[in-house]
Amino acid sequence: MPFNGGGGGSLPAHEHTNIANDGGPLDFNNTTVGSMNAGDMTYSDGAALQQLAIGAPNDQIRVSAGNIPEYFTPAAAASTWTTLYDSGKLGVAGPLDSGVFAAHDVLAIYMFAALSVPDGQSIKFNNDNGGSQYCFRDNRNGATFTTSNYACVQFGFGTSSNWINSAWVITQRDATEKMVNGFITEQTGTGATSHPNQDLMSAMYRDAVNPITRVTSTNSGGVTVNMQAGSQMIVLGSS
Repeated sequence: MPFNGGGGGSLPAHEHTNIANDGGPLDFNNTTVGSMNAGDMTYSDGAALQQLAIGAPNDQIRVSAGNIPEYFTPAAAASTWTTLYDSGKLGVAGPLDSGVFAAHDVLAIYMFAALSVPDGQSIKFNNDNGGSQYCFRDNRNGATFTTSNYACVQFGFGTSSNWINSAWVITQRDATEKMVNGFITEQTGTGATSHPNQDLMSAMYRDAVNPITRVTSTNSGGVTVNMQAGSQMIVLGSS
């Protein structure tokens, strides 16, 4: 930017444009330098350019109460659910067995399934069907039933291959038997008057040592069997 000739006249405003002899672009391609540290940024406070020093690793930028940018350390994320197992919809008949997963404080299990061979649809944990580790009390369509020393938690209504939608919640306290809540709806037909069967389940898995780290769909004897194509099981965990 030239000064006016003859040593007189005003000094033109400092500009950076593409006009010849007008300062040229203010390049940021490793050309222009400033008294800043690595990672620092600039912003305007309405009067002058200010320097915003780089924050700590994983910090984020937000607008402060003074309406200027600032770095802050975000709060730790709340506990989230982790998908421990998702069978996807079975393309052909097959078992629903999560295999072993890492222990979590809380489990949520969602299952939509129908047995390939008619029986009483059930669920077991840790591949344990020794014949006496499960007891449960359930309310089936208003009638209450109590079952003790069983090989699994049976929630199907008698011997059938009906589709059953079930949701389970398990909170695993250390060194105690596992309390299990189940909410079950069994399809009885497709008509407008085909009222579904309802089962509200309270169960206990009698293992005060090991957390539940495996979930399997079974028949009434606790045996892993095939479920119909289209069946699916999802296991979520949170700690």
